[in-house]
Amino acid sequence: MPEVSGGELVAQVLARSGVDVVFMLHGAHIDPMYLACVDHRIATIGVRHEAAAGHAAEGYARAGRRLGVALVTAGPGVTNIVTSMANAYLDRTPVVYLAGAASAAEDELNALQSGIDQVAVARPVTKWAHRIRRVEDITRLAEQAIRIATTAPTGPVFLEIPVDVLSATAEARRAPVAESIRAGSRIAPAIDEIDEAIRLLRAAKRPAIMAGGDVYATGAWTELRTLARSTSLPVFAQFEALGTLPCDDPLWAGTFWQLSQLPRTVQPDLVLALGVRFGWHAPGFETALDAEIIHIEVDPKEFGRPRPARLAIRADCRTALGVFNDRIQLTDEFPDRSRWASELRETIASSIRTQAALSPSEHDGIHPYSVVETVCATIGPDAVIVGDGAFVKHWLDDAIACSRPGSYFTHGALGAMGIGLGLAMGARLANPDRPVVCMTGDGSVGFTIAEFDSMVRHNIPVVTVVMNNRSWARPDLIPRHSNKPYPTIGTALGDARYGDVAVAFGGFGRTVERVADLGPAIIEALSSGLPACIDVPIPQATMPAFSMRALRTA
Repeated sequence: MPEVSGGELVAQVLARSGVDVVFMLHGAHIDPMYLACVDHRIATIGVRHEAAAGHAAEGYARAGRRLGVALVTAGPGVTNIVTSMANAYLDRTPVVYLAGAASAAEDELNALQSGIDQVAVARPVTKWAHRIRRVEDITRLAEQAIRIATTAPTGPVFLEIPVDVLSATAEARRAPVAESIRAGSRIAPAIDEIDEAIRLLRAAKRPAIMAGGDVYATGAWTELRTLARSTSLPVFAQFEALGTLPCDDPLWAGTFWQLSQLPRTVQPDLVLALGVRFGWHAPGFETALDAEIIHIEVDPKEFGRPRPARLAIRADCRTALGVFNDRIQLTDEFPDRSRWASELRETIASSIRTQAALSPSEHDGIHPYSVVETVCATIGPDAVIVGDGAFVKHWLDDAIACSRPGSYFTHGALGAMGIGLGLAMGARLANPDRPVVCMTGDGSVGFTIAEFDSMVRHNIPVVTVVMNNRSWARPDLIPRHSNKPYPTIGTALGDARYGDVAVAFGGFGRTVERVADLGPAIIEALSSGLPACIDVPIPQATMPAFSMRALRTA
């Protein structure tokens, strides 16, 4: 009977699951998996640090709405991707992390890259973590890992496969690969619950829709637009769900952060929260917003955060929205609330204009809002933007305008800095026909700055814009009780020229000191076809309008 190796079985499962790229950093413990992936023509994107492999797999999964895969060696390979696993866990990103390990024969022998319980390390930050001990179990357990990762609520899984198991062989008939690996994840709501939600929305004075990540993840934007337009309800959206209702639509209102800062006179009194995870993702409901909540979610653990919902419905967003639209056809017309939607838009726009008009106060750098506004206006509606860096992300939240979903990816609740270059690589490979721009801070870009080399080697033309205030954010601007001068030790950065770093790795680089030169520099970078970095000095003492207030109230 024909025999097959453990590494070959892993590659067969990945290929059968539709995986066409893995992000990895090579090591001896994973060599059999790596070689089998090459044999199956699964693209292997080699990075300079395992953290970037993990974040790139996240970006690929998020931007492509598909499974991401990271392949890392034993020991430090695993410890280096813990942040990515935690990030994916909190963001519900479906990533399979495949790790090597020393052989069982080397247990307690102080072998290379052994001596830690890798599964125990991964278990708190994954949906499932497991060690495969026999080559015959690889297909069954790898398939199980993929099903767990891709079933709602989606999230990361970790599989450890020792090198002796990867190198061993088994009869092919004893380790068959399933024809269909993924499980269905649609959860339908109860009809009476949807009818009650419709009744509440009709009766409310100022109801609004909040489109969370699940609206994007389930591909429910057509259903969302139908609901919004048939009810004239204004829509707020979060991150990758931005663009599920185009930002030039009259019913588009703003981001969740902007919702959290509305004056009470224009706040909603009821929100239909679709796949929303309250807290950092949707701030303000703890103290600033009194709106009642109709909460539609796949994960019942989210119900009751931050307070009990008026109505909690367990369902995936696409199925629930389909039922909503069917049932609304049987009811009377909704009141026209388009005037209130216009008032919301103008209130938010006025706040942004006020903050954007503030003058730089410490040096002649370009105002941060001018940077993000110019980038968003220059790159065009097809571009994907990745936001990385504490204040950079918040400036983007004020300026971003998306015409299609899946156009903006940024930090989740973990708040991990330095994820941008990895996310952008994954996003570009998931969307090869769309330009990808990573906007980051000078602090964040330093985490994985060597990934400019990875982008050059693998021809991944991401354009990176570094908003450079020569500082780790500005913690002295965050409200605190002490009037003592804030120390610069540990917060100040030097006068590095990040565009020159990209050039040194074989990419395109520029330093732009005038806002008039920024748009042309971005166009030149996009036209170069190279990984690019544009370094933009910004003032040190300007914080985003909505985030500054949210830090006080959320």
